[in-house]
Amino acid sequence: MLRIVNIYHDAPKTGHNLQHLFQAQLDELTPTLWFRDFNAHSPRWSLLGCSLSGWIHSFEDWMDDNGLSIHNPPGIPTWVSAHEDTHPSVLDLALTNEAATVNGQLSELTVSMGDSVGSDHAMLTIHYYPLDSLAVLPPPQPKGYKAEPDKQPEWTRAFHKAAPPFHLLDSF
Repeated sequence: MLRIVNIYHDAPKTGHNLQHLFQAQLDELTPTLWFRDFNAHSPRWSLLGCSLSGWIHSFEDWMDDNGLSIHNPPGIPTWVSAHEDTHPSVLDLALTNEAATVNGQLSELTVSMGDSVGSDHAMLTIHYYPLDSLAVLPPPQPKGYKAEPDKQPEWTRAFHKAAPPFHLLDSF
């Protein structure tokens, strides 16, 4: 299973509209891929010369708290304006959690402005390669051994024989 979340962030003139997102706790065991136009600038992904979003630290904290990593190739813009006075930006991000990347099931992300179907945003493409058997959850840890009462003396002798000799010192 791969959970894909695609939400548009309609950023207001000041602040952000991501409170609902920042309050959500994500399931770290479910492979998850977030595709989003976050309308945000950060040193983690933005091109040089972009003004940082004033609320970006809250966004980065949310990413860190939920184990999300940027899957975009560095330095590739995902938005190009038709206005000559506007610089290209990285606004569209692919974020992944560790469960989505641990087994190498996601390809590298490709960014293509030419295939954007008339939009000023790039088309982001990623391939997911499901495995025949994927164990997302680690096997449960043993809870210990409980010897049956009638087998306890036999177990005790076996452990004493297997244990290395231990001698107490009379002085230090």
